[in-house]
Amino acid sequence: MKLYYFDEKGKPYRFKIYPYLFLLFCLTILLSLTENNSKEIDYEVEPQFVEIYTGEEPFDFKQFKQFVIDCGIKFPDIVVAQAIQEANFKSQIWKENNNPFGMKVARSRNSTALGENRGHAKFKNWRMAVLDYALMQAVFARKVTTRAQYFEYLKNYAGDPNYRDKLKQHLRDYKGFGISEDYLYDL
Repeated sequence: MKLYYFDEKGKPYRFKIYPYLFLLFCLTILLSLTENNSKEIDYEVEPQFVEIYTGEEPFDFKQFKQFVIDCGIKFPDIVVAQAIQEANFKSQIWKENNNPFGMKVARSRNSTALGENRGHAKFKNWRMAVLDYALMQAVFARKVTTRAQYFEYLKNYAGDPNYRDKLKQHLRDYKGFGISEDYLYDL
């Protein structure tokens, strides 16, 4: 295949395209070979994946605690105390919305909520609610590093001025839910 192009004086020149097509073909083969080798990523730390079951399942408190920990939620014992305080796994919001934390629908962050019911976020199951709590922490509590800071952060979580004291009482009563002995420092 030959193409012609013209210089600035209008003189035609032949342009052979086959050598360039052959070069393009060779480069494509070379890139595809190197692409296959680059798919293996050597991680310094192996990534951990959380298995999420999103179907219907009976609630199990031990699984709940473990899932809170597995999701990497900061201060999981405090978060479990919040679930006891907010829903105690008996409230209507818990039963109808699968919402153990009494969370409202998120307006300024990503959420796993399906919508709203009775003024609270509605979730497919309790695991999705825990994931939503993890998203909330990642956005709003990302700079919190100590338990005292987290309790300070929670002062605006509920309208109850004694909310933090109630959480600390749950931690004392249930001995940190077997998750952490750090609750002893909050006394």
